[in-house]
Amino acid sequence: MFDKIYPASTTKIMTALVALENADLSDVVTVSQNADMNSFAADEATCGIKAGDKITLSDLLYGLLLHSGNDNATAIAEYVGGSMDGFAEMMNKEAAKLMATGTQYARSIEGS
Repeated sequence: MFDKIYPASTTKIMTALVALENADLSDVVTVSQNADMNSFAADEATCGIKAGDKITLSDLLYGLLLHSGNDNATAIAEYVGGSMDGFAEMMNKEAAKLMATGTQYARSIEGS
């Protein structure tokens, strides 16, 4: 129970929770170069979004949760947190609020 492991897709659930608590589903997000599908390794799950795409937060969340899209996770994190570091900080605050005392999120939120 206390073994340290990489959380993989459970991180995406926290990403969705923080996004839902801090942004509106109808918000339109412009995809950055960091979230472009080509910015990820070939073995990482992506949804095919590209830099410059304009996608609602709702649609990004669908791609995040249904397809485990790392590109969607990055777009959400940058939009909601202002940066990857800012979003990781928001995730850590949420984990503390949920009393997940052994949980620590860092800059990189992909990992499926």
